[in-house]
Amino acid sequence: GVAPGIHQSGSKTRLPSRKQVNYWLKYIIVECAGRTTLKKSKLQSYYFKIRNKKGWKTARKATARKMLTLIWHILEEKIPYHES
Repeated sequence: GVAPGIHQSGSKTRLPSRKQVNYWLKYIIVECAGRTTLKKSKLQSYYFKIRNKKGWKTARKATARKMLTLIWHILEEKIPYHES
């Protein structure tokens, strides 16, 4: 749901639909990504950089994906998150 995907052949492009999506997780992480605009952070600057280029919807999805990647690394490596 949040993972980007594109199938392209020549001039034809189609976006794949994802069947296995945890809709609650997607909803929550996209809402959290929207809230990153309120506090000065690296995620906030990332959000605004994408928003200026591609719009707020794409920026929220991209920020949500970045947040999920951060969360995965935190859980995988068992280290606390420090924004530096």
